[in-house]
Amino acid sequence: MQFEDAEVILNASMIVGYPPLFIVGDNTIGKTTLLKAMCSKFNKTTIFTTAIDYGGLKEFVKVADKNIKTIVLSDIQSVLSRKKPVQEATFGYISTLIEEGVTNEITFAKAGREASGVKLNVILAGTPRHVVRLIRLGEIDLLTRFLYIPVERDLDKVDLTKEFKLQDGLPSKIKKSDLLKFDRLNEIDIKIKNIRYRKMINTIILALLSFGYDKDKIKNLIKGIMIFNPPEDEGLNWVQLYMRSMKPIL
Repeated sequence: MQFEDAEVILNASMIVGYPPLFIVGDNTIGKTTLLKAMCSKFNKTTIFTTAIDYGGLKEFVKVADKNIKTIVLSDIQSVLSRKKPVQEATFGYISTLIEEGVTNEITFAKAGREASGVKLNVILAGTPRHVVRLIRLGEIDLLTRFLYIPVERDLDKVDLTKEFKLQDGLPSKIKKSDLLKFDRLNEIDIKIKNIRYRKMINTIILALLSFGYDKDKIKNLIKGIMIFNPPEDEGLNWVQLYMRSMKPIL
């Protein structure tokens, strides 16, 4: 998926506060620059960070502005470089924030945001090798929480002397009432049966419909989104393992 299309999907996720996204692309193509630009656009509801760990994330959730809907981690290597107990605790906490929301049962907080059960959207970025490493670490629960946006960019056609700018015309807000106008997933023929993935894909489709995109445009965008498909054989080389773990929606 080209950056322009990824911007549209990121824009929808950040406005709605769902679904979680994993931006996958080679090193040096500008994933961090893209995410910084998107976070600047939504700086009142989105936090950009280059590193996360369990303790810091837990404390952030406790004290953060309640308007914050999305946390963006620009490089998942910042977690993978930590010791295994920190990795496991951090990834487990991220999964909980996304799916269940924070509750008293997993913290000792007596009041405040952690007692509210508020969920947070999470957007991660990394390379295909990072996805494979997560598979080999057994982080299947984490990997199934995201829609995957493989991004590519022809750097020969990019003027690196100019500041990166988002495309014009990306919406900045959405009314919940607009989302509720579209209550059917069959606007686009999605064959995925997994309930979690259907909910995530449905949210993207509804947002794009409410922004005024036509069905053909939405279908082309959805074609570039992947879901995680746990591979049966983890003894493959990393390229094969990555390719087998990514399943297109359409």
